[in-house]
Amino acid sequence: MRVEFWFDFNNESYETLKAFEMAYKDFYHKDKVDVFFRSLPKVEPNYIFHDCYQYGRRKKQGIKYLMEIFEIYQSNKNLLTSIDRLGKFFIDINELKADLLNQNCRKFVLNQLEHAELQKINETPTLAFTHGLRLSGKVTKEDILSTFIKMYEKDTGIKYCIEEDCER
Repeated sequence: MRVEFWFDFNNESYETLKAFEMAYKDFYHKDKVDVFFRSLPKVEPNYIFHDCYQYGRRKKQGIKYLMEIFEIYQSNKNLLTSIDRLGKFFIDINELKADLLNQNCRKFVLNQLEHAELQKINETPTLAFTHGLRLSGKVTKEDILSTFIKMYEKDTGIKYCIEEDCER
């Protein structure tokens, strides 16, 4: 099973990301789900934040790293003056700064923009689940968890159950 979380740096994506994290933690079969965070910048000033995320993604950083970038975005919208906050993820801050200044990760962002267009994804956030299930706009933890369950049931052909006497 697979989920692609298409986001921009905006309040709706941030709130949905927090709801997604909670729903994912509560989903019993999360170990069977691959999650991919996809950049979909809608305004030019946000590209540097996406570049920063793509740099971290290449360094095997996940949702916690993305959340930290969102928090920098939410606090003052100046990534380069706050970039030291990302040092706790054991990445080379000087390498990251150089990468951002040279736009080395921009090609990944632009590639994801092309994929979003091909998949007709134009709203952020959008969560694209296996079996064509989608959620767009700001959604709740409950909406996301319900869609996880629908995806699981379609994928396995059995009713979602976390009790001891479940059909397996």
